[in-house]
Amino acid sequence: MASTGVTGLDKNAIYYEVSPTIICTLRLYNIIGLINVLVAITICIIKGNDNEALYLLSCNLVLSGLICIVVNWWYKRSELPADKYWFVFLLTTVIFFQAIIADVYAFHGVSKPEPTSGPPRTISTHPYTGTTVTWITINMSSITPTFLPYMRVPAPPIAAP
Repeated sequence: MASTGVTGLDKNAIYYEVSPTIICTLRLYNIIGLINVLVAITICIIKGNDNEALYLLSCNLVLSGLICIVVNWWYKRSELPADKYWFVFLLTTVIFFQAIIADVYAFHGVSKPEPTSGPPRTISTHPYTGTTVTWITINMSSITPTFLPYMRVPAPPIAAP
C-alpha cells in the first residue's frame, strides 16, 4: 500500500489572495483614519457652541465613519472581493480628507460679516437747472401724431398757457 501523505511543504507556495503587507498597511491606514475622524468629531462638538453648523458637520463625520466601518467589515467577511482593497483605501482617503477639511473649517471657519453702512450720500448745493416736463409743455409741443390716411381722427385741442 502506497503512502499518499504529504512529504513536505513547498516553500514557494502562496497561501493568500492579497499580500499580508497590503493587509497590514490597510489596517494601519484605517486606524490612522479613524483617529483623524474621532479628533475631527471632538473638535466639531467642542467648537459647536460658537457655530451651530459644526454640529451638523460632526453628524456628517459620524455617518461617514460608520460607512467606512461597514465597508471594512464587508471586506473582512469577504463580501467584497479580495482584490478590492483599493476601494477601501480610496474610501478611507476620502473620509480622511473630509475630516481634515472639517478641522480647518472648525478653526478657520467663515466669520459672519459685520454690517456696514451704505455709500456716503452727497447733497448737492447747486440748484437743479434742468428743464422740467409738465402737461403744458407736452401739449405745446409741435409734434403731432400721424395717422393712417383712412383714419380721420381729429387732433386733440391745444390748450393755451
